[in-house]
Order: sequence, then structure tokens, then C-alpha cells
Amino acid sequence: MSSSSKYPSPPAYSPRSSPPTYSSTSRPTERTLHQSRGRSHSPAGVCIRRSGDVTLTIFGQEENIEQPLVRPNKPLTGSVVLQKPEKIRSVVLTIDGHLEILPLAGSYSSIPLFSVTHKLHETQDGVPPCPNSFAFSQSFPSVFRHNSQLCNLPPTCHITFGSLYFIKCVYRITVVVTSARHRRASFLTRNDHVSFDLTYRPRTRPAQPLLSNPSLYGTIKTCPEEWAQASHMVKIPGQHNAPSLICDLFAPSVGAFCVLEPIPFHLQLSTSRESLQNILSGALPLVKVYILRQIAMNVGGRMATQCLVLGHGTTRFLPADLRRHTLNWEGEACCRDPASVVGTFECGTIAVVTVSSCMRCASF
Repeated sequence: MSSSSKYPSPPAYSPRSSPPTYSSTSRPTERTLHQSRGRSHSPAGVCIRRSGDVTLTIFGQEENIEQPLVRPNKPLTGSVVLQKPEKIRSVVLTIDGHLEILPLAGSYSSIPLFSVTHKLHETQDGVPPCPNSFAFSQSFPSVFRHNSQLCNLPPTCHITFGSLYFIKCVYRITVVVTSARHRRASFLTRNDHVSFDLTYRPRTRPAQPLLSNPSLYGTIKTCPEEWAQASHMVKIPGQHNAPSLICDLFAPSVGAFCVLEPIPFHLQLSTSRESLQNILSGALPLVKVYILRQIAMNVGGRMATQCLVLGHGTTRFLPADLRRHTLNWEGEACCRDPASVVGTFECGTIAVVTVSSCMRCASF
């Protein structure tokens, strides 16, 4: 039996058509369901500072910023340029950070975070000759050791509470250039300093995006896991025998949000039918929602806490549900000054956290 009769001939195929056209923008008949964030661009700006004959330049910065930004997992790169290298005896570069704390009167302390020193050049009697420029690259550590405990490196911040007390985290790069005042008197020297304060802000992103529909009523049945509930008992002012109000605050369960992102919430007040009718017969209670920053410090074995308001929420009253004996509000809370908000961090006996809280101002 021949091979041609054993195996059938392959089927005939039509010519391959050209692939469909693709576009990054949707057509009028299409809808974008999800769009992932593109990779961040690498900024090409520079920060320059001069002092005498020394110029310090930091690369990879955004345009028109005064304080260089250090990105986690990316080295800080730059150069040192000298105008008169023939007189230079040494060039030393230092990058360090420290946390300053004034929790109580007379209890100032400074916690060193890290310090890195590079001796870029050292010469004796002009040998070897000093070059006119140096390049450097240095990464920040992700952790530091404090009281035998490893802590994450805190972000640059200056948090004030009260009139005198503060928590301040500072990072700085400094170049010290030692040069001879005269070629024949090398023992007579002078030091030129040039430095930059640095902004270090580790980026954290929420584990998941917020719901496209921020309404509790529209999502609580289909996606109940997307909401977290906190309850609190509230007494009605001036009505000692009246039943207490149960205040329930619903907020997204993800618990972490982008700084510029409005945080949706739902507020519900529950009480008896009689109390609800009494409330509705007068003025509605004035409800305010805040985003609070809580600072907790262990000072000499005693915990001290302070709360600062980071932002306010806007509320909208929803129709009263007499059948369930509830009053409901919904709204969004935003940070008042997003540029000044830093993330949560802990450093030894200090904890800086951001929490949301609901407060009711009585106007019954």
C-alpha cells in the first residue's frame, strides 16, 4: 500500500487574513473595563547647589523642585565638581538621617537612623592630584536598628502637635572640601560645606482598588467583604431616659488608600421608633467625619497620645428608614493637604498612624 493512500491529503486552508488593528484608546462602541498603571517615567531633572568653589548636583529629579527626592530601591546619584582642584586636600561625602523627638518639655532626643561616609579624595602635598569632579551613587537602607530592634526606615516628616512638641525625621547629604589657603602653607586649610536636605518617602499602594460604585446600598449584598463596620454607642444629650443611639460607620475594608483618593463612607444611626420620630420632629443631628492622625509615644514608661486632623468629610443625608428605625448619611473624606501627608510608621517607642473616626455634634 502506497503512503499516499495510507494518509489522507491535508485540508485546504484559505489565505491568512491580516491581524485586527489595535488602539490604546477605546472606540465609541467599546468600554474600558480595567486599565493597569503604566511604568513610571525616569525623571531627568537635576538639583544644583553651590558653595564657594564646590558644586553639588543630584541627578534623576523632577523639574523645579528644591529638595531632592530619594526613591526606595533606587540609588541617589550625583556629582561633585571642584573649581580649583589644585588646592584640594580632601573631599568627603556624607549621607545620614536622624529622627528628632520633643514629646514633652525638656525631653528632647535624637535617634540616629543611618550614616554613610565616602572619602572621595585625600592627598598629601598635592600627590596624587585631585580631579575636578567626582561621581557618586548611594542607596538608602530599608531598615535601621534601634534598641536592638530592627525598624523600617521612617519617611521624611515634620509633625507638630501642640505649640512646642514635634516629631521630625531629616535626611541630608553633605560634602566637605578641605583646601589649602596657600600653596606654600599647606597646614593652613579651610573647609567648604555644601549640603541638601533630602525627601525620603517609601511608596505603598493599596492591596486593591476601591469599588467603582461607592454606595453601600448598591454593593453590600453583592460585595459585603468590601466594607468594614465599626459600631459605637451614643447617648442623646439631655435625654437620660431615652435609648442610646447605635452609630455604625462603614468604610472600605481595604484599609489603605492613595493620598489623593476620596474615601467613601456610610454612617448609620439606629434607635427606637419613638426616639427616631422625636429626632425627625426637630433638627437633624449634625454629623462630622474626620481623618485623624494619631501619634503615640512611650515617654518614661508612660504612653502619651495626640490626634491631629488631616482632613474632613462631606456628608449627604439619605431618606430616613422608619421601618428599620435608622438615619443614614453617605459621603467622602479627603486629606486637607495631601502633599504633607506621610505614611504610617513605627520607630521604637513611637508610632504614627492614620485612622478614620466619626464624631457627632449634638443639635437635637
